[in-house]
Amino acid sequence: ESVVAFENFVKQHPNSDLAPSAQYWLGNSLYGLRDCRKAIEAQKQLIARWSSHARSADAMLNMSICQQELGETKAARQTLEQLVAKYPGTSAAETAARQLKKK
Repeated sequence: ESVVAFENFVKQHPNSDLAPSAQYWLGNSLYGLRDCRKAIEAQKQLIARWSSHARSADAMLNMSICQQELGETKAARQTLEQLVAKYPGTSAAETAARQLKKK
């Protein structure tokens, strides 16, 4: 139900201040359903449309988790590297940097 609700909100209110958060939670809801491909796509849409929103860094971190779960290790690493470069100083970038050191 949450997937449909978040999708509808973003479609009906694309210019709302809450739209970026709804898009982020759409991605998380899809992840909760174990649909990593759709979750990644939802997070990519957030980053493409609202790249300066506070949730964008977290969206990239979530994308890397899904990519890792899909066995896309190289893509996950690239996403983490892009996160660190694009959103330095965020907690998501700090987490990404720690993950990169482990690999």
